[in-house]
Amino acid sequence: MKNRVAVVSATGSGRKRTLPNIVGSDLDVVAVHGRDETRIAELAAQFNVPAYFTDLTRLVDETHPDFAVVCSPPFLHAEQTASLLNAGVPVLIEKPVAITLEDANVIRSASAKTGVPVRVAHNLRHQNTYRYIRNAVQSGEIGRAVSVSAEWSFKLNPDAPSSLWKLDPKVSGATCVYDAGVHCLDALQGIFGDGNAVAVLANKANGSATYEEVTALIQYGDVQATLVVCRTYGPYTNDLVINGTEGSIVARNFFTETSSPTVEVVSGGETRKVERTSPNPYGQEVFDFAAVVNGLTPEYDDTSVQDAISSLKVAAQLDTLISSR
Repeated sequence: MKNRVAVVSATGSGRKRTLPNIVGSDLDVVAVHGRDETRIAELAAQFNVPAYFTDLTRLVDETHPDFAVVCSPPFLHAEQTASLLNAGVPVLIEKPVAITLEDANVIRSASAKTGVPVRVAHNLRHQNTYRYIRNAVQSGEIGRAVSVSAEWSFKLNPDAPSSLWKLDPKVSGATCVYDAGVHCLDALQGIFGDGNAVAVLANKANGSATYEEVTALIQYGDVQATLVVCRTYGPYTNDLVINGTEGSIVARNFFTETSSPTVEVVSGGETRKVERTSPNPYGQEVFDFAAVVNGLTPEYDDTSVQDAISSLKVAAQLDTLISSR
């Protein structure tokens, strides 16, 4: 029997990324949710979803989904996710888990109290190339990892509907790290464990209230990571590069929506390429969560709330460093 899935706040990233990759699959999308009844009705018709709601409680009571994918802006995550978890509905949350540690802890506490699973949708983990990179580092294939550079930069369209909240620090965080940069933090956390922010340079741009150009130094144990996040140019050089004492790993354009088609590994005087064979990670992250809900092992890595909180702590440390300059 197919899992019954609801997509919450579905008219943004849910419309663009989630629904196109799961409708018609082994999952049964039984309902979509949104604030604007006209828009959510149109979305339901577009994807042939049988029910739509503007009230989340009604959605749960009337459709009884096996799990929900929450695609709302991050300032709504705690309220919506806690409501679903308390109703017994497992939740996959669009990144970031939240923009405050207080909200993130609300989600963690609700999951712990109810025993209902929750994960955070960091799509880049859900591919064979990421798994290879992680295993290569942790197995010592390039010797001892020494340094890392990670960049996610793109030119934000200020006229896009999502920019109304992405450029508001009260609802999206003080820096672009909470948006694009959190992908980098999550990827590094999954490979190296928890990090600590050491230094940061940050600029506001074009009169923005948020910091749109950020360069940070983050320490992951003995590994020094340089993080560049920007929403005023690119994407051009959104690479993941890991240097070790015996080699290196280079994933060109890893931090993009389509991610790297190949990963280059230099080790033992030889260079070889690892091809990406995994499907679209935006769909795979949902399929992997379905495995978790069904008590199975997901095919690829996933991001626990604790992992997401560890990355959120780094983003918060950067805020503190910026404000203390």
